[in-house]
Amino acid sequence: LQRHQEDTVLHKNVDDFIDMVIKYLETYYKEAITLSDLGNKFHVSHYYLSHIFKEQTGYSPMKYVAQLKIGEAQKLLMNTDKSIGSISEELGFNDNSHFNVMFKKYTGLSPTEYRQYFKNTTV
Repeated sequence: LQRHQEDTVLHKNVDDFIDMVIKYLETYYKEAITLSDLGNKFHVSHYYLSHIFKEQTGYSPMKYVAQLKIGEAQKLLMNTDKSIGSISEELGFNDNSHFNVMFKKYTGLSPTEYRQYFKNTTV
């Protein structure tokens, strides 16, 4: 019984920890965040953080950030007339080509194709 209680407390603490990391990432995903930065922020090794984050969420912290950025890019492409370059910059991508590659990797379409497809399907 003692062991089970310890596992439950530890698991609850891990869940709380991952929730804190997720909240942080959802707040600051537009910033340039590295795994080392996250480790320092939460006072754990970046190896440990990466391991338990992936174990709990199914994603590495950096993949989670990329998905947040691409999701926001999709919204901006669908709902604004902002240029692809300004969307890329707003979401913290290093350059437009990196943004284009990442966007296509996650959605199967380039940002331009995505915007065009959305406009054609909502008319």
